[in-house]
Amino acid sequence: MSFINGLKRFATTTVGLMAIGIGSTALVYTTHRYVIQPHLLQKRREEAEACAEYLFQQEWHSPIANSRPSQDDY
Repeated sequence: MSFINGLKRFATTTVGLMAIGIGSTALVYTTHRYVIQPHLLQKRREEAEACAEYLFQQEWHSPIANSRPSQDDY
């Protein structure tokens, strides 16, 4: 009996099905944790920095920001 035939027989048992379920769940969790999540966090951080930069530029060029009284006016 070859190794592949042994795996096929093992996969049809209750323990084999549970092992496949646990293994696939672990594979999905690990892939999400170490591959997908860092990419999403980096993308989110870049979007937040771009938004902050845009707001900073809008505030800098705003006529209201330029017309504020200075400390000498008080």
